[in-house]
Amino acid sequence: MVLATGCMGPRLGGREFACHQLQDNRSAIDRYGGRDLLELAIDTPAESDARSSYAQRLTATTLGALGAGALLAGLVSGFATDPATQPAARNAAYGLAGGALGSFAVALLLAFTNKAPAERARHTLHWWSDHCP
Repeated sequence: MVLATGCMGPRLGGREFACHQLQDNRSAIDRYGGRDLLELAIDTPAESDARSSYAQRLTATTLGALGAGALLAGLVSGFATDPATQPAARNAAYGLAGGALGSFAVALLLAFTNKAPAERARHTLHWWSDHCP
């Protein structure tokens, strides 16, 4: 799986640098979300939870946009053709609308489940900023 993480990667300083940067930004941990939380969590024990939360949020956004496109395509194909005389166009519109509803359902589920890993990452970052080397 390829994530759109841009230039994020291991820091040059490693865990010690991550510890100092985390201690400098301790007050911002609760405000950060998504990509900022992931950038702060690199080279810390909270990195996997922050990466999971960011990936779920990115996936939910993508699925929502794809669902909207599928619903629009289904509506256009339903209005542009005569569904009574062209059952293939009607079936395609039903399939697109059903796929859009499924995408919306999964996007909604991911939107609710991405909060737990983010909170775990914040909790771990708070703990690690007090106990890191």
